[in-house]
Amino acid sequence: MVKNQHLFHAVRRPAGSVSRYPLIVVDGNGFPHLPLTQFYHLALQFLAEGTVRTYLQTLLPYFIYLATDGWRSQRGDQWDSNPEAVRESVRDYLIHQLHCKARPHDTHELVFLTGRSPSTVRIFLSALKQFYTIARRAGWYRYAHPLVDSTLLLLQEVVAEEHREAAGLAKLY
Repeated sequence: MVKNQHLFHAVRRPAGSVSRYPLIVVDGNGFPHLPLTQFYHLALQFLAEGTVRTYLQTLLPYFIYLATDGWRSQRGDQWDSNPEAVRESVRDYLIHQLHCKARPHDTHELVFLTGRSPSTVRIFLSALKQFYTIARRAGWYRYAHPLVDSTLLLLQEVVAEEHREAAGLAKLY
């Protein structure tokens, strides 16, 4: 039997084995993929198990894409690449693998489904956003969140600070 060198998949912890993880994600070489394994484990703390399983199942093909796409390999793109490289690989995955259309809009991209797009595109994007949120909080991803518009976040912070200051001033009078 020929083993797919880059097929990521999840395996349940064998009965009697000692591990804090109920499920382990392994790559095609049989090595554990710790970030995806920990993502599953940490997401279970605040999401339903079915949701976390669905998220993981929609993320695995993207990780396979990163490991097998010739252009991504040539560039050295990984899940933990800089935000611009991650955004580019996600965009390419959406267009070439999930058959979506993408159009730049202000500081982000609009994604449109086509007749060939799977119904799981929105779930994939939610899962990926959750993955990077957890990866940043846990310290595995050292850059700014690649799927969150940093300009919009800064603007929201400024508005929130103005509201806090206004509320504080209103209390003084």
